[in-house]
Amino acid sequence: MLFPDTPFQSLALALSGGGFRAAAYGLGVLSLLNKIRVLQPDGSTQPLLEQVHFVSSASGGTITLSVYAACKSAGMSFDAFYRHLYPKLEGQVLLNQVFTVLKDDANWKAGSAEGKCRNPINAFSLVYHKILFAGIPGKLGDLRKPAQPSHIKEVCFNASEFTTGLSFRFQCCQEPENPLARGGDFGSDGASLVDKDSWNTIDSIRLADVLASSSCFPGGFEPMRYPADFAHEELPVSALEQALKIEPTIGKPVKTLALMDGGICDNQGLDSLLNAFRRAPLLANRNNSKGDAFDLLLVCDVASHYMHPAVFSDPAIPLQVRNKTLDNYWSKLHAWWTKIPLALGLLSWGGLCLVLYLGWYCWQHGMQAPALILGVLSILVMLTAFAAKRAIKKYKNKPGSFVSILHQPDLENILLRLFPGAGFSVELGNQLVNYLRQRPISELSRWVMDRVSSGKTLLGDIFLKQIRRQIYYKLYSDQQTFYRRTYIPIYSLSKTNNKARKNPAFDIQGEEADSAYAERKKQFRLLLAQHNMYSPEMQKVADLAYSMGTTLWFSPEEEGADTGRNKRKALIACGQFTTAYELFQYALLLEQSRYNDHLSAHYKQVVSDMVLQLKALMEKFRKDPYWLVKEMETVL
Repeated sequence: MLFPDTPFQSLALALSGGGFRAAAYGLGVLSLLNKIRVLQPDGSTQPLLEQVHFVSSASGGTITLSVYAACKSAGMSFDAFYRHLYPKLEGQVLLNQVFTVLKDDANWKAGSAEGKCRNPINAFSLVYHKILFAGIPGKLGDLRKPAQPSHIKEVCFNASEFTTGLSFRFQCCQEPENPLARGGDFGSDGASLVDKDSWNTIDSIRLADVLASSSCFPGGFEPMRYPADFAHEELPVSALEQALKIEPTIGKPVKTLALMDGGICDNQGLDSLLNAFRRAPLLANRNNSKGDAFDLLLVCDVASHYMHPAVFSDPAIPLQVRNKTLDNYWSKLHAWWTKIPLALGLLSWGGLCLVLYLGWYCWQHGMQAPALILGVLSILVMLTAFAAKRAIKKYKNKPGSFVSILHQPDLENILLRLFPGAGFSVELGNQLVNYLRQRPISELSRWVMDRVSSGKTLLGDIFLKQIRRQIYYKLYSDQQTFYRRTYIPIYSLSKTNNKARKNPAFDIQGEEADSAYAERKKQFRLLLAQHNMYSPEMQKVADLAYSMGTTLWFSPEEEGADTGRNKRKALIACGQFTTAYELFQYALLLEQSRYNDHLSAHYKQVVSDMVLQLKALMEKFRKDPYWLVKEMETVL
């Protein structure tokens, strides 16, 4: 059955990567879910957040979800979690600590950081452990065997491994009451647990190291290396080596696995969520006799399909350089270089003459400090010049040496010197060099800048957005998810999305008459227009949130005292009202669907109550987009 029989009873949540933008937005999403109440069969209510049984994240999203899962494993309330995380996302708290840790030798001595390399990503890992997980459970095993039962039954924190190029899933489930139930596999196809006993070791991996590998974005950081970078005083490298089996698709098994940002393979954590949705038997502690999949998939995303066009323009080059060619500059360099041996010879003879003169001077007038110092310096100059001249002579005819290259009169001869012999590649290279050497610098610089601009756009936008489209296609092409999915993108209410914003999908028509279906669809959209409108103030906040870059800090300007300019508060507020906006559409769809008649009286009431709550919440957000942010500030 596509339509959920038990709406809002079992949820799965995915939170995308995006640095502190994702972390703060995710905090807003969680706080809104905690505000909504779900009617229980006994007449009581509990937060909708407590119905979330599975979480998946990548990169910055792992900051919020890993800390939340750790707090819940200790039995902490949501207010306590919010009080714990919110101040740690402030300004440059973490960043300042990273530089302190990186500079302090004591943090990198044997027994302190074990096998960790001294580099920025491991410094972040140590700071995450010291600050984010201070006073709360900090290991994977704490999520598998929590001190207090948690509504988070399974977690999946995504990284990307550089052995087979796949997502590496730090995935584990709370030990179930039902021994037949199981979660997803830990690792990837190229790196998996040796056996069940490996969990004894994996349980000791720090959540801070998991977070660091999940948010280790290329270019900004170096990879996290398993096992060395995951070791600590209670977890030796040798134990980690024996726990994981690393098998490349080509070649023999290796002992080291490089891990980087989960956003490389799946920035939304969506693939892992869909795997969990389709997995059977479903994860434990589910009392649904039909074994249905999750009632609702919440996909929270701070990325988007929008992209700025690549800019291709002529670089600004001074007039005196614009029409010069490579041959012009090489001929000057070559002419300068050919004079070097003569200059070195003159220095050698000049130094020798000066030494002889100073020797005669000291013989005539006695030893004097200035003459002695000058003599020593002259000897050093003479010997250095002599050695340099001999080195030039030695390497002048050695193929591939820097000296031999500088001796070549033109670029064509350099190519022949570097690649002696014949062949298609050498001939092609000669043709290219002969062309390039005669072209003006203005033309060559345009070639270079066009390649830089296109490469930057390709790697930073096109590739990532294409991967994103492919994964979202999996979600939206699966009819099983039609009544079980809600997409909560950060840009939903921003001005950027004004032209592309569409009415949400309505009920599947099936065999219903066109006129009846059209009337129901009209009523659905009328209710949306009446109760789910957003205000200009909400859009301003959404625009401010959407403008936040992908960083692991908030600058002083972004943390402005004025709430209207504070991006951290804007991100949290945007996460709150965007979740309410999208959930209202979903709840109204369930209420207006013809399948609603198939629900029991209790679950009809659950859906109706959800619509009423979200309608009231949207009314409050229209009056003040920050009202829930202000309310949460009272718990800090």
